[in-house]
Amino acid sequence: MGENAAGNAVIHNDGDGRAYACTVGAGPPMQTTFDCARPTAGRTGFVQGLGLSASFCTGAAFGGIAVAVDGVAAPQGGYACFYECGIVPGCAPF
Repeated sequence: MGENAAGNAVIHNDGDGRAYACTVGAGPPMQTTFDCARPTAGRTGFVQGLGLSASFCTGAAFGGIAVAVDGVAAPQGGYACFYECGIVPGCAPF
């Protein structure tokens, strides 16, 4: 995880090799100890779920990504942050 020059959260998904430029999704995060909008560079975790557009290059309408962040408590079965993302570099709308 990290942040790009435009101030968007950047998430690299080791599972599919993609990087995503993201804004915080609608609704409150499932935790209160971590600023989902400004993840520090090198922060780790895992992608818990991808939106239905996971295989397509759809720019700003890519879909939601639920992220569990290492060291950030979230409800059991929940996620720390939820993002709306575009694939970078090819589709990033940011």
